[in-house]
Amino acid sequence: FMEANIMNIITNVGFPIACCLAMGFYIRELVKQHKEEIAQLNAKHEEETSKFAEALNKNTLVIQKLCDKMDLERSTDNAERL
Repeated sequence: FMEANIMNIITNVGFPIACCLAMGFYIRELVKQHKEEIAQLNAKHEEETSKFAEALNKNTLVIQKLCDKMDLERSTDNAERL
């Protein structure tokens, strides 16, 4: 059935036009696959970015706690010297 359709198209419109139609169909399918791949990659990237942001926020909190502790120790040391 498919061969008959292909032969009918070639007979009616000519080989170059039939090839252009076939390439157009191929390109359409290729673009469709690429869109799906990009959507998957975007979802994965969003997840990775979210995890990175969470880790960065946790590190920021730890650094702030360390700075606070260092300031407290310096204050205590300065008070003892007076």
